[in-house]
Amino acid sequence: MSARPFPYKAPTEAIEGAAPASLRRVSYGIAVAALVALLLGSKPLLTWINELPIGPVSDLMLSAAQAWDDTAEAVGLTWFGDTIRDRRKQFEGER
Repeated sequence: MSARPFPYKAPTEAIEGAAPASLRRVSYGIAVAALVALLLGSKPLLTWINELPIGPVSDLMLSAAQAWDDTAEAVGLTWFGDTIRDRRKQFEGER
């Protein structure tokens, strides 16, 4: 066996003194973030899927993402993301 180039270090908390989070709390946070991204981020999701390599799975994903984006736009869920993107473009243009 060869020696490791770097010695093993145990994982540490990113914030000094922070209590470790349980799997349930982390899973809940990820689920909430995913739900918010799905509800408010239909355009970036569609853009990301459009950039995937062409294939049967990506075609299915693109079809679902396009249907979701159309539905989100019809219901009015895209206004928040559109507003944030427009404000960011204005801010970057003012620099």
